[in-house]
Amino acid sequence: MELPALLELLYSATDRSRTVCATVHRVTDQARELDLLKARGLYRDPPQIPPEEGSWDQSSIGIIEATTRLWAVRPQRLRWETTFTVDGMNERTSVGVKDRELFWQHLGDGEIHTNEGREDKSTMTTAEELLLDPSSLLGSYRFEIRGATSLLDRAGWSVAGSRRVGVHAVGNFSDELAFVVDEQRGVLLRVAAVVDDEELSHSEMLEVAFDEDVAPDLFRPLR
Repeated sequence: MELPALLELLYSATDRSRTVCATVHRVTDQARELDLLKARGLYRDPPQIPPEEGSWDQSSIGIIEATTRLWAVRPQRLRWETTFTVDGMNERTSVGVKDRELFWQHLGDGEIHTNEGREDKSTMTTAEELLLDPSSLLGSYRFEIRGATSLLDRAGWSVAGSRRVGVHAVGNFSDELAFVVDEQRGVLLRVAAVVDDEELSHSEMLEVAFDEDVAPDLFRPLR
C-alpha cells in the first residue's frame, strides 16, 4: 500500500460500512503515565495533609483495563458499554449513547450526563470511537507504513504515526502511535501509544462485525 491510499482509507472509514459491532480491550499503565507527566513538568504532587485527616486516594493509579462493547450506525449513532477495573479490582461500568450532536452517559450508579436541552452543545464520546473513525489522526500525525499484517483473520497494514510538531495529540503522551488498519474497512484493529519504544497503552479489537442489523432501541436516550 502507498501512503495516499492509506490516507484515503483512514479518511473514509465511516463510509466503508453501514454498521459496526465490536468488542475492544484497552490497557493503560497509569503509574507509567504519572511518571511521564512528572518528567515533562506537567504534574505536581498534591500538598501534604495531616495524618489525622487521612491521605490522598491512590487506589485509581495502577493498570486500568477496560472492555467495551460498541454498536455504531454510520455515520452518527454510537452506543458503548464499558467495564473498567484497576489492577483487576474496583469494577465500574459506563454506558453511553451518541446520536448526532447529542449524548447521554451513565457512569456506575451515578447520574446521567447529557447535553440534551443545553444551549452549549459540548460533545462526549468514548476513547474507543477512534478505532471506528480514525480520520481525526490525519491532521495530527505523519505516517510510515511498516508492512502487511493481519488481525482477527482480517487483512491489514501495520503503521507507525509520529505526532506533527505543534498539534494536539491523542492523549497526553501519544507522540508516537503504532496501529493496524483494516485493509477493507479502514477501522483500526489495534492502536497503541508508544513512548521511548515502549507501549504505554493499547486498545485492541477482540471481535468485529460489519453491516449487521442493529436494534434501533440501543440508541434511545438514557433515562
